[in-house]
Amino acid sequence: MAVAPNSRVYGGSKDDVAMQLAHAHKTVEPDIVAIYRVRDPLRELDSEEPIKLLEVNPSTSASGIMPIGFRSDTGMGIPYPSVIMEVTPDEWKRIQSGDMALPNNWRADTNQLL
Repeated sequence: MAVAPNSRVYGGSKDDVAMQLAHAHKTVEPDIVAIYRVRDPLRELDSEEPIKLLEVNPSTSASGIMPIGFRSDTGMGIPYPSVIMEVTPDEWKRIQSGDMALPNNWRADTNQLL
């Protein structure tokens, strides 16, 4: 995962790490206008289930939802695997309206992290 140079995530709960990752990624990608946590309703409590972030970025191309997975990186203080999905604002509206579905029955939180 792209994390700001010389930055480190400091661990903690999945929620804590998700927020730290969101902040680090926003630093690297300043065009991001919102970041939402995405959850698997059946597996989210599993420590092996990745932290999933959906980033709304007007500078990305409209190419649908393409999750990109990353392994945990304890050296950077990231004890959980993660998945990043980047969508345009229009794609985000389609996800919200139900016209575009997230994979694997995942659900985006309605409250944005950033």
